[in-house]
Amino acid sequence: MSGIAGKLGVACIAGALLMMGAPSAAQTHDVLKSDATAQTFLDALTPAREAPLPQERRSRSLKVMKSEPEGGGGAAAAPAKVAAKPASASVMITFETESSTLSADSKRILSNLAIALNSAQLAQFRFNIEGHADARGTGERNMRLSQERAQAVREHLVGQLRVAPARLVALGKGDTEQLNKEHPAAAENRRVRIVTLTE
Repeated sequence: MSGIAGKLGVACIAGALLMMGAPSAAQTHDVLKSDATAQTFLDALTPAREAPLPQERRSRSLKVMKSEPEGGGGAAAAPAKVAAKPASASVMITFETESSTLSADSKRILSNLAIALNSAQLAQFRFNIEGHADARGTGERNMRLSQERAQAVREHLVGQLRVAPARLVALGKGDTEQLNKEHPAAAENRRVRIVTLTE
């Protein structure tokens, strides 16, 4: 227990993931590099299983029941559910300068992503494709460019790599969600994030 507590002190996110399973690169907000494999995407985009509810304590053959609160109150309120963060993968997708044209390296990365998306493990899910921009330029320009780039990724996955179009939604986020706020022009702020939709 002390080992887990120590890790929680270092990073709350890492500690929470220890309780659900091994953390993926995307779940700890790292940006996947150009060597990301199909298995890397598969691991990052597969939703974590819900933790089983704790079993009620039993004493020999007798079930231990919780007593109702004094004063005749009704059943005790159920504990609030903690919303889990969606499975996601942030990846460095590069484009031609000031355009939404995918680079050759990015097309290779998307080929690995498509293998994961078309796998039996992820076939039941839909995904958001989020385009993100750094803080250079105006907010309006960054929003437009990020939308165009997210759409370019979607079109490549659908048109060239045979991912079903109904499973993908392109969203431009502009510069509203910076990973590196201390350095607004940092490369990790120019990224595409794939988010698994579970509802």
